[in-house]
Amino acid sequence: VGMFSIGLRPDRRRPSQLRLNDFMPTQLPDGSSNLRKLPSTFDLDTTSIAPPNEKTNENESILIQQNNTTKTRCYLERNQILKWYDSYSSTTKSMISDPANRAYILATVPIYDECLRDNYELQVWQSYFKMGIEQKHWAKEVTQRTKTCYDVVNCQFIRKKINQLVDNIVQADATIFDVQVQLIRYWSHRNSENHQTIESIEKQILEYISQCTPYVKKMFQGRIELAKVEIEEYKALTDFNQIATPAQFNFHFVLESKVKQCSMKNKSFVMVTKRAEYDLLPKFIEKMEFSFKIDESVMSQEDVQVMYDQMRKITKDYRTQMMALYVRSLAREYELLSSEIKRTVELFPQDKDQGFGATAGHVAFKHYHELREKRLNLEVEQSLYFLEEIQPMKISSITS
Repeated sequence: VGMFSIGLRPDRRRPSQLRLNDFMPTQLPDGSSNLRKLPSTFDLDTTSIAPPNEKTNENESILIQQNNTTKTRCYLERNQILKWYDSYSSTTKSMISDPANRAYILATVPIYDECLRDNYELQVWQSYFKMGIEQKHWAKEVTQRTKTCYDVVNCQFIRKKINQLVDNIVQADATIFDVQVQLIRYWSHRNSENHQTIESIEKQILEYISQCTPYVKKMFQGRIELAKVEIEEYKALTDFNQIATPAQFNFHFVLESKVKQCSMKNKSFVMVTKRAEYDLLPKFIEKMEFSFKIDESVMSQEDVQVMYDQMRKITKDYRTQMMALYVRSLAREYELLSSEIKRTVELFPQDKDQGFGATAGHVAFKHYHELREKRLNLEVEQSLYFLEEIQPMKISSITS
């Protein structure tokens, strides 16, 4: 019944049971008055909470508290889910109108979302493992975690990571299956003949998540692509070091710091430009505010309001101008550094040095430099995805 193909094993620790009734409205028509009301401490955004009458151990209690303090992605909020289902199509509107379907959807959307991300994450680490074994090169993300390039350590780390992700997927599948069983029992108890199938409800949930997170798949694919480019760049650098003349090697060494500086400027420029697009001001600009106190005992309430409105407008205009100037400043810094690097690369030594031929070294450096720029651009792209998570979802509808 579940969407995940990994089977359940009896030795796995089952998650705290998620009860469908916890997501039911407090009042349901026709014989539903015996349903348990939503506890006051219940958090709809938490995917694993024990019922009030069940005991949880100390670790589980701590986990629940940590989950409650975690900021929820905006598209997983109850109001956003209901809004999409109500406006997307007549099918989804009919689906969400049923109290049992609504309870199931609200209970499982966060679980599906997290499990889909775990599936993507699993594929990433499987790719890292394959690259490390076959290409004899570990992705930067791996070595940053393990602080080493030793095969044994990295293999152990990745295997542990993969096992954790598999456990997460298995537990999510078990939780979803439990809630599906409760939904089917509810339908049977109500003798409902017009209910949607589990498959159709699941299909709409996945459609909802897909529409809200078009960037997620690109984000995980980008990590794999970045790791592949890192391998190519490393091999190109190795080839260059083997055939470079002393002058070419010194040239490369001097240019390296300038390239890193330019990359940081590019990252700042792209990040701030994206923030301006999303109207997310940096803190040092957001804190700027023009305001002063008005003696309301002298002026009329209408005049006071006009003054305060003008203050807010001046503040808004000032922030907008500051942001525009900040973007232009970063753009200019990046432009100057980028132009300087381009001119410097054109001056790369191509003459013989101490009896060494320079043509092959020049070709090798050019190839390496192109791969380095590609890798740096991919790193900049990866740094932007977190901004997508905090954007309010845009609801689109279909004709059905």
